[in-house]
Amino acid sequence: MTTPVPPLKTAPRAVHDPERLTWVEVRDHHTTIGRLVSQEWSVPFGAPIDQRILTRRHRLLGFGPGAVFAYLRRVETTSVSVAGRLDILQVAPARDRIAVPGVIPGAAPLLRAATWNLARSVLARFSALEALGFPLHDIEPDYWRRLSAALVEGRSPPPYDRMRHIAWLAQRAAQS
Repeated sequence: MTTPVPPLKTAPRAVHDPERLTWVEVRDHHTTIGRLVSQEWSVPFGAPIDQRILTRRHRLLGFGPGAVFAYLRRVETTSVSVAGRLDILQVAPARDRIAVPGVIPGAAPLLRAATWNLARSVLARFSALEALGFPLHDIEPDYWRRLSAALVEGRSPPPYDRMRHIAWLAQRAAQS
């Protein structure tokens, strides 16, 4: 006769444990009196595994280890000027993270478009990659680094093709 295995005193933490996720603040348009007309903090792409709704216009998205996501912060003023910033980030261990406003506890940067003109260029690249059938959150992280370097140097965007994508997916599958 076998003896029953005693239950664990503490359950092992699952990947979707809120303490192990990277949380991203998302805000819908806010209208205020004065110079600021609207502000938007959004996630143009990414695959969150959890969500916390704080208010009707304010929520947190949770991303698991290794997840890649884009984070756009945009402000429009009464003078119709637009300021914005776009970051493509990857959830990473503490030693590789940097502080990014609205991202708790931070993430590893893959691409940073600190001006609205650069952000628009990256958004256009999103559209081109999606038109080729690539899910943006599954694109090789090194591609985003190469795109960032090309934007800073004023070069045309590097190509991303099906063979590179298949190789990346196979490498990622082999690592997990």
